[in-house]
Amino acid sequence: GNLITTGSSMDNTINLQKFDLNGNLIWRETYLPDGFEYGAGYSVTQTTDGGYAITGYVHGLNNNDIIVIKTNEIGDSLWTWTYDGTQNYRDVGNCIIENSFNEILIGGYINEVNNRDYYGFLVNFNALGDTLWTRKFDTDNETSSIYSLLQYNENNYILRSTKIIIIDENQDIIWDSVDDWGINIGNASGDRSIQQLQDNQFICCGEKNINGSSIIVSKTDSTGNVVSTKDYDILPTTYSGIICFPNPFNPSINLDVRVDEMNNHKIEIFNIKGQMIDNFPVNNKNIIWNASTYSSGLYFVNLIKNGKIIQTKKITLIK
Repeated sequence: GNLITTGSSMDNTINLQKFDLNGNLIWRETYLPDGFEYGAGYSVTQTTDGGYAITGYVHGLNNNDIIVIKTNEIGDSLWTWTYDGTQNYRDVGNCIIENSFNEILIGGYINEVNNRDYYGFLVNFNALGDTLWTRKFDTDNETSSIYSLLQYNENNYILRSTKIIIIDENQDIIWDSVDDWGINIGNASGDRSIQQLQDNQFICCGEKNINGSSIIVSKTDSTGNVVSTKDYDILPTTYSGIICFPNPFNPSINLDVRVDEMNNHKIEIFNIKGQMIDNFPVNNKNIIWNASTYSSGLYFVNLIKNGKIIQTKKITLIK
């Protein structure tokens, strides 16, 4: 009857928070291993021992590492695992589950070779945090990232990327959808998710537009054929504010300003120390901010109207 969330805190740590169904905070814990500057939790699952398992990333020494944190039922850390695929590049854990053997699996990606090539990545742990196996996917012929995963039966797993992949107990691909199938299940820069229904069909969800203004939900049969789709506009027509994407970013980010009149608006950008590092008027609704001269870290984007802040967005630069 309670809710558990993970994410990032204003002090740059990974957080784990438990709420009751009325939204009242029961407890909150934060985590950041020594030697890292900041981090974020991207996915959390409850384990059969009553505790929780988190994955996401931590940043240190100019690179991102995958992180897994196992806790007890009140959020105390039991063990932590980090993975640095290639120093000075970006590795992220996107999703985490516990399988029927009480083992933990995470999916995500690792970034190698001159900051260009991304590889889907799976890791399997036992309950004590020992690594049982890892699986790196070829970016050209398999997948460049794992966004969601679930246990299909005792020995098989379903992976969600821009397509659906099924692997067996040896981590070999035994089926995948056609390469362009992702357009029907949400194939943009945002999160992509898949869940199995009681009738062995599947439901998928993802962003349809690059700015996150709509999502697409699709249902497939048990063999992966799309049987129905529906689009949802998630921004009301009267929305007033700013959308920042992609986020995290490197080195440029789109600032999509949604206001009725632009001539009395401007944008101010601050670093984590509260210092304003850039400001400019809103002359058009689609602004690209280039941060190539700034260091990795958290920044804050203020949308100003007639001298007053009407919205603040947190953005993360990762180089």
